[in-house]
Amino acid sequence: GGGDRNPFGVDFAAEGHAWTKALCEMDSDGDGRSNGIELGDPECVWVVGVDPAGPALSHPGIEDEPIENPNLSTCVDYVEPEEIEIMDVSFTQVNTVDESQTHYICEQYEYDVSSLTEDVYHLVKTEILLDNPALLHHAFVYICPEGTMSTDGDRVGEGSYSCYGSTENSCRRVGGWAVGGTGFCYPQQVGDELIIGGAEKLVVKLEAHYDNALGQPQSDQSGMKLTLTPNLRPLVSNTVLLVMCTPVNDFVILPLSEDHVL
Repeated sequence: GGGDRNPFGVDFAAEGHAWTKALCEMDSDGDGRSNGIELGDPECVWVVGVDPAGPALSHPGIEDEPIENPNLSTCVDYVEPEEIEIMDVSFTQVNTVDESQTHYICEQYEYDVSSLTEDVYHLVKTEILLDNPALLHHAFVYICPEGTMSTDGDRVGEGSYSCYGSTENSCRRVGGWAVGGTGFCYPQQVGDELIIGGAEKLVVKLEAHYDNALGQPQSDQSGMKLTLTPNLRPLVSNTVLLVMCTPVNDFVILPLSEDHVL
């Protein structure tokens, strides 16, 4: 994201951007715990494609305290609704990036929702469909209601195109993921409202930010899995995007009315 690397970033670069035994045994941030211990690989045996021995306990580049509950997840208590519909939303073609570091790539296409017979559904779970974990930095999925055009304009069916992580003013963000994330599950009484309204197709927009730290041409075709239910929950959530351009000492969000819960 710019700026100086933290101590772990410096050591990682010095090791050729590889998880070596030497890097694992280092204590980059000087907090008394090796990088391997902080990242869930105390025996320094992790290799690409294999789950680490345990969850990350702390940050290897910042002198901090271990997380008290490293298994904390929004999906620990998730219970699958009796009725669900699944939307698997992925890039329809392989995205290729060159050796430069930062790339934003988007795509818009029509998604068949003719099987969704209810007017309104609640989104209750999102999961990343990760293709290239060494390349994808974060991703968003937007749904454009029937008749709505993306901020990028009508690019439906054109395939992938270069974009710049712009704020989407027209289409609703319904899923997001960033490095280190897993699935996101809404609390049992909460759902994110998705209005189908009898439409047969909705426009889906995917936005991916690729961080090519290896500096080599790579490819990716990631996406997200959305779990919907027609069994509407009593509380409806929404997403607010906050962009802080200057230092803020106090930030207060007030409910719009007694019906809004924060």
